[in-house]
Amino acid sequence: MGYADVCSKTYVPYSWMRGDRWVMKHFPRHSGKLSRSELENAPKVIIYGHSLGGWATLTVARKLEQRGIPVELTVQIASVGITDHTVPRNVKTAANFYTNDIVGNLIGTKHVHVRDKNATQFLENKNVPHTSHLSITRDHEIAELIIGTVRSLREPPPATTDTALYPYCY
Repeated sequence: MGYADVCSKTYVPYSWMRGDRWVMKHFPRHSGKLSRSELENAPKVIIYGHSLGGWATLTVARKLEQRGIPVELTVQIASVGITDHTVPRNVKTAANFYTNDIVGNLIGTKHVHVRDKNATQFLENKNVPHTSHLSITRDHEIAELIIGTVRSLREPPPATTDTALYPYCY
């Protein structure tokens, strides 16, 4: 997106633990839950995944919940998995996009729900018509949701774009 203060990393779903470790290295490394002060100075987390990555999305969110780390947004895209139906309490906003192609009909996750409606705003379980398991990733509504959330979380741009000012981007 061209923002020096926005970091992202892509992982294949079967190595979700590497993604979890990458997120965790951006937070204080002590055991136990983080303090309010630590959370105020911590990065904002958005997790999204396609296919098995949808399953990994909520798996990582659950791991972050154990440390008391909030997740701003989770997005499951044509999610495939057996444990990806319940969004944990630490997620502020969640959405699930699916397709009715052969993969979606056989093993896709069409109905996700939140564990706590007071903690998580669930946008929708949305069928994206005229897409397949692969082409759904190019849907403009999904991209707008993720990019719009990033933009809404950013503070006004700093006077410089020196990446040394952003200790979380590594």
